[in-house]
Amino acid sequence: MFLGVIDALRYSEPKRVGRPYVYSTKVIIKLFLVMVYYRLNSVRSLARFILQHPELAKACGLNQLFPCYRTLTRRFKQLDEPILMFVNRLIRKLISKRIIRLAILATDGSLLKAKGKEQPLRRPDIIPADKEARWGYSLTRGWVWGYKLHLISTVKPGIVPLRWLITTANFQEGPRFIGLAKGIVELAKSTSKKIKAFLGDSSYEGKQIYQWSKKEQKINFICPIKDGKFKHPRSKERKRRLKLFKTKRIKRVFKRRADIERLFSQLKELFSIDPLPVIGLKNVATYLNLTCLAYLAAIYYNYSNGRGLRQIKSIVA
Repeated sequence: MFLGVIDALRYSEPKRVGRPYVYSTKVIIKLFLVMVYYRLNSVRSLARFILQHPELAKACGLNQLFPCYRTLTRRFKQLDEPILMFVNRLIRKLISKRIIRLAILATDGSLLKAKGKEQPLRRPDIIPADKEARWGYSLTRGWVWGYKLHLISTVKPGIVPLRWLITTANFQEGPRFIGLAKGIVELAKSTSKKIKAFLGDSSYEGKQIYQWSKKEQKINFICPIKDGKFKHPRSKERKRRLKLFKTKRIKRVFKRRADIERLFSQLKELFSIDPLPVIGLKNVATYLNLTCLAYLAAIYYNYSNGRGLRQIKSIVA
């Protein structure tokens, strides 16, 4: 079963003051992965679902004592660190077995609608269901009340999320990139891999990103350059990048950027995260961490069982 992927990952419970946990962190994470895989829309529905499906409860490591809604809610708030630890270990496994490659990486952001009633654009007096959400705009969807998932992923053959950040919908992608990319550069160094290029859309065009990626890290950042008259004296560098972007080789590499769009679509379709099932930035961040962990675990499960890497729909209920 796909939950066995989590069982195989090493994890030691940190020392804590007070009574020990009745349910281990691994058990709680597996329970919430059930929530993700079965697309349950609340923690309360997860508590009921586990009672109704003893075979799944047993696969999660439960015997006769099941956690209640309040226990699940309390433990959910403490899961970020162990989830990201499992994510990091799974990514390293995928790299070591050459299931994914770090040579070419793609970056983008995607809007996710908040749960429940939104706040009308011109009616600030109306209280929305999720008070922490904000309005964000995209050319494809227009205005969306919710959050944004900023993500860096691998490209074919193995497309997986590597690093991500969750913000409210009004944050732009460009300023978030360097913070995310630094973690991947460290990952590449620790696994003796080389990143050759990052691929992004025109929202990532900016001097700071090029300065950091090309001059400091010796990594190409490939994105569309806005064509124009380039009257400013500093436009020589942009002219050079525009000329480079129009070459056949760069155009061929840039086509791989669409892989991250496919990843966003699959995450949304498989795990029903648009609209989101939880409210509040902290809860949304934890839930999306779980979603990415679920995706990585499914990729590794498929590889271990000789299945196509992206055949995840048959795993998800």
